[in-house]
Amino acid sequence: MGQRLESLDGLRWLASFQVVLCHLRDWWDSLYWGSVWTQFFFLLSGFVLSYAEMTRADAGSRAVPVLSRWEYTQRRLRNLYPFYLAVLLISMIQWSHSWFDWQTLVLNLTLLQAWIPIFDHGFHGTWPPTALRWVPVAWFLSVLLFYWQLVRPAAYLAQQFSLRMALLSLLGLWLWTLVVFLCWDLGSSYGQSVFTMTALKFGPAGYLHVFFSGVVLARVFICCQGEEPHRLKLILGCGSPIALGCYLCLLYIFAADGPIFYLCHNGGILPLMCLLLLACASELDPLVPLLKSPMGLVLGRISYSQYLIQTNLLSAMREHLEERLGQCFIPVYLLTLFLVAYLFEAMISTLLRGVLDAAGHPSSPWPCEASTSSEDGSESDLCRA
Repeated sequence: MGQRLESLDGLRWLASFQVVLCHLRDWWDSLYWGSVWTQFFFLLSGFVLSYAEMTRADAGSRAVPVLSRWEYTQRRLRNLYPFYLAVLLISMIQWSHSWFDWQTLVLNLTLLQAWIPIFDHGFHGTWPPTALRWVPVAWFLSVLLFYWQLVRPAAYLAQQFSLRMALLSLLGLWLWTLVVFLCWDLGSSYGQSVFTMTALKFGPAGYLHVFFSGVVLARVFICCQGEEPHRLKLILGCGSPIALGCYLCLLYIFAADGPIFYLCHNGGILPLMCLLLLACASELDPLVPLLKSPMGLVLGRISYSQYLIQTNLLSAMREHLEERLGQCFIPVYLLTLFLVAYLFEAMISTLLRGVLDAAGHPSSPWPCEASTSSEDGSESDLCRA
């Protein structure tokens, strides 16, 4: 069927860690650039899920029953929702909540909180919007739920592309970033900056072209699998140095609140992220041995729990330890986050495995461990963050 693509587990942690750093921007403004890596999760999701669809279709897996949209979504959520629900319950206890929070709790429970920008006192009321109220970082999961409904038709369409058509499509999707940026700018010009920012920065509309880029990139990957030693080996062999080197240049040259930052936030650095993803998926990149090492696999395993629990842990540690630790706060926080994420992952995964086994559903030792495609039609959960 398809290859395991296990190097992408560690790559997902790298993106997750960048987002963790962005929440420490009070210590250094440039750390806020880490927030641009949220879009990598959408790119990765489109890539891995579409790759599973395309390779299964190429292998002629017609004996596999076609899942309904609800069944497909249920498979995606099976290993994700328990972690999210656990953090949601922690947030209920940890923080105080307004009446508006409780009124919109059902949107968070059903992962619909990011689909439409809703504020207290209407669409232009009190910040933050519903998407950021209970589990602030989980808006991306709500957006993924929206994109999952589009995976199979998008993958079917992209599968018809030639390599040239796929590359042209990637170019067009990258240029669509300018449209998103102009919408953001026009919203600010007409006094709708809060609504526009919420819709584009924390909603499906702002990253749809990024997700579709992942879908098309999966087609590029399949088209190049037999040809990469001749055409792409040199480029893919230094994909991560090029991509990460250019990203660091952006970080040091441009401010984290300027137009270049906002352009990059919603797709402006798609070429760099596509290069990084394609290089690591092809396993020609020098970063791959680190990503596939035992430590890299552990980091990939905890990336989702690390992402979800970060805000709760940071809030608690800032309240009780920041003044005492001083300059040591950041390293202590990052080490604590790693340990807490590891324990949280192990605990929820063990409970989840027991429940799924008792219910007669196949489960993996860790939610991120699943083959890219399988005989029962369950796609990889590599993209789950």
